[in-house]
Amino acid sequence: MKKIGRYMVLLLLFITLPLKAQNDKFFQDLSNIKGVTSVIISETMLSLIGGNSDMIDIDNFDVKGILSKLKSIQILNSETAQSTKEMRQKIQTYLDKVSVMPIMSVKEDDEKTLIYFIEPKGKKDYAQLILFVDETDEISFISMSGTFKIEDLKGMMEQVK
Repeated sequence: MKKIGRYMVLLLLFITLPLKAQNDKFFQDLSNIKGVTSVIISETMLSLIGGNSDMIDIDNFDVKGILSKLKSIQILNSETAQSTKEMRQKIQTYLDKVSVMPIMSVKEDDEKTLIYFIEPKGKKDYAQLILFVDETDEISFISMSGTFKIEDLKGMMEQVK
């Protein structure tokens, strides 16, 4: 499952979705937990990649149509038992609060992988794609925001050879 999870992470790193003040606060709260590593890839950094998907190897997926729509990627990873416990609790509270159902769920042994898609509610909001990987001793949480729609994801999935 770890191999599949890594491929999914690579895929999801170069897809996209929304940022609102509450999401930023949520991400900041999680990144302040001792034992959590956080990475934020800004729109500026993403623009340096531009539409050049040749720079990105994501197996058989064509990401050209998605790259230009990314606004940010936020990644969190727990490194200690305490940070894993605290992150798990806060993430579950957040997901319950935004009341969104996963578009995909995979469970293997003690590992759960959930993918969520949150459509923008207003014209100024972005869509959001969330990957949540919950293992016994580690949690990874990836949120991608941008101007794409669920159809963009479908179009990308149709490129699988």
